[in-house]
Amino acid sequence: MDKILDDFLEKYKEFIPENFDWEFYINYYSDIRSAGLNNEKLAKYHYINWGRKENRKYCCLKEKLSYNKIFQIGFNKCGTLSLWNLFHNYSSINAIHWDNGSLAEKIYKNIYSDTNLPLDSYEDYIYFGDMECFIQEDSRIKYIQIYKDFFDILDINYPESLFILNTRNIDNWIRSRLNHNFLQPIYGEIKYIGLFKKVYNTNKISEIIKIWKNDWIEHHNNIKKYFHRNTHRLFVFNIEKDSPDKLFNYLRCRNIKFQINTLPHDNKTKHK
Repeated sequence: MDKILDDFLEKYKEFIPENFDWEFYINYYSDIRSAGLNNEKLAKYHYINWGRKENRKYCCLKEKLSYNKIFQIGFNKCGTLSLWNLFHNYSSINAIHWDNGSLAEKIYKNIYSDTNLPLDSYEDYIYFGDMECFIQEDSRIKYIQIYKDFFDILDINYPESLFILNTRNIDNWIRSRLNHNFLQPIYGEIKYIGLFKKVYNTNKISEIIKIWKNDWIEHHNNIKKYFHRNTHRLFVFNIEKDSPDKLFNYLRCRNIKFQINTLPHDNKTKHK
């Protein structure tokens, strides 16, 4: 197999630019890394067959690679606080997380206004995490998930932004949600599951779990489908399996650097 690959690269070496940076190439495009193409030969093989036709970047140019905003678009209980902590405390990026639910509520209202942009009132922030909240709407509780239901609106309004899909094993995620205590303006401190009983008007935990799992699967599928032509702007990070280096290398290609080389660990199960 190595002989075949070597012969292929030798035959088509004219298609590889002199300044081709294979480490940059696989870290800039997360779909390449996720496909297991993790060395120089495989990076060049990909570029010859697909990258050059898709006009993919192959080296870090002298000018700064631009990005607009950074949106965390995975569910809560998937390292959301740790990611915010990383940006907020160990980088120069202005980061915001949840803001007691006001972040998601304000974005939601801005989206449905006639004059505001989604991030009005939060223009100075670059990183946005945990964009969810519960609001009282007439006689019912409404659950707002900006990261799930409006990620495309954020993308349209803030082009070239980066999106981090933080994920984990779905069953572990369910268990973490079930144990989560939630402090919010409507009811004070309450079990997270208790709010969903009100949202979905059921006391059956099995029904809520089924809804959560369906939402999870739907969201992950929608994200991958939406970004399939812009994989360089989507970074999928499994908090249980992936090394922090994977995240750091991806962001380093965008000139985003941190003062630490590991992901801060924050356990949010007991409080929000």
